[in-house]
Amino acid sequence: FIAEELCEYAGVPDITKRLIQSALHEQQQPQPLADEFDALIDLAYVVLGTAHLHGFPFAKGWARVHRCNMLKTRALNATDSPRQSTHDVIKPEGWRPADLTGLVA
Repeated sequence: FIAEELCEYAGVPDITKRLIQSALHEQQQPQPLADEFDALIDLAYVVLGTAHLHGFPFAKGWARVHRCNMLKTRALNATDSPRQSTHDVIKPEGWRPADLTGLVA
């Protein structure tokens, strides 16, 4: 999921995104939990710093996206998920993403 969102931010074409996700999945090695936790904190730090450098009002954007994402439901089985994962969430019929245009210049 992290690779998918990073590719979206970078404007990576879908075919390249799928290659990156596949490579990450194939090369995945077990890591100590403390290292995984540290990496997630570092990712959050980089993401928040990047949003700050863009001048984005992160808290306001987060609230809008969170409100929309809370309308999604957990995949009951892998076949319900476009990513074939029960850790995925499904957009309900008529779901619309948050409108962030008024928050960015």
